[in-house]
Amino acid sequence: MANMKSERTNTNSDGTAYTWEAIKEVQSLIERCMQHYMTQTEIIATLQVQAEVEPALTCLVWQKLEEQNPNYFMSYQACLRLKDQIVAFNYLVEQQTRLLQKLTVSLPNNAQLNNNTTELQQQQQQALQQQQIQQLQQQQQQQSNAPTSTT
Repeated sequence: MANMKSERTNTNSDGTAYTWEAIKEVQSLIERCMQHYMTQTEIIATLQVQAEVEPALTCLVWQKLEEQNPNYFMSYQACLRLKDQIVAFNYLVEQQTRLLQKLTVSLPNNAQLNNNTTELQQQQQQALQQQQIQQLQQQQQQQSNAPTSTT
């Protein structure tokens, strides 16, 4: 791509000249990669392997795009972090599912586990209800002990 001929060129910091056509093509490829939420490193590697674009050219175009659109790139980085969190979350959910399946298969008596879980939930609910009743009683007692104003 860097050897395309045109009247207009842009020079990299190392003195390499790139045509505007090559720059526009790389910009288009970068934008397509960004639609797939690829990181800068992934984009550089992808363009080098699939489109035979020099990494220096990809970095130059990326840098210029970032300078011209700082807010967009800030949002894009946030999207990449969110994507990473989603991937990590999905991995953890998958691991939990596998562990629960192993646990379910290895338990000799699933009915007993279900009964124990139900009993524990009922005990927790009763304890919560008792706390709420105590709080209400305390509030009523405080209200009855509060001084009343006489007119």
